[in-house]
Amino acid sequence: MNGEHKLTSLKNLETGTIKIGASSTITKYFLVNHIAKFHNEFPNIDISVTNNLTKNLISDLKKGSIDILVVNLPMEIDDDLTITPCTKLHDCFAGNLQYKNQIKELISLKNLVENYPIITQKEPSNTRSFLNNLMNTNNIKFHPKFDIVSYGLVKDFAKAGFGIAYITKEFAKEELNNNLLFEIPIKEKIPKRGLGIVLPKNMICSFATEKLIDIIKNDSK
Repeated sequence: MNGEHKLTSLKNLETGTIKIGASSTITKYFLVNHIAKFHNEFPNIDISVTNNLTKNLISDLKKGSIDILVVNLPMEIDDDLTITPCTKLHDCFAGNLQYKNQIKELISLKNLVENYPIITQKEPSNTRSFLNNLMNTNNIKFHPKFDIVSYGLVKDFAKAGFGIAYITKEFAKEELNNNLLFEIPIKEKIPKRGLGIVLPKNMICSFATEKLIDIIKNDSK
């Protein structure tokens, strides 16, 4: 009976634990709202979040130290893992009012990086890798003025006028909506990115993990 009661409790999401892996940026600007919604519905489920480099989190996922991993896309993974896209992201270059007034017309990517200080996240972040690939695709030699670990500080440096930042619109809504940062119009089209949920292939998820994944996917449509 104890075993049956435990299984019923798990199915009813009365007990259990979810161990989530993600970067600090994804956690703060994307996951926290989904986790809050899940917690409000199922307050007895324990939740732990591990922030680390993606390569380290993948290792944790394979070892079973975490149950679910949320990552920036595109990303190459091993055959023993699966990725399910859950939302789209749109990147842009943005500066404060000073730079908005300086750049009033479309500017080429090459002109931008050669004539203005660029602020980006430090390698090996996936966002920086995506930006590096964008530069390589356009045959542009790229040496940013500021390499910063924290995504929040990238935005802060741009707001303070240190240069033009490469940011994700969905993670900078407050700054863009309140005119603290302004998108810089560039000629080239920046490809869309996304976020994806990574799980071990053929893994049977717990009831709690399945519910959290449903919340993330449904609320991100």
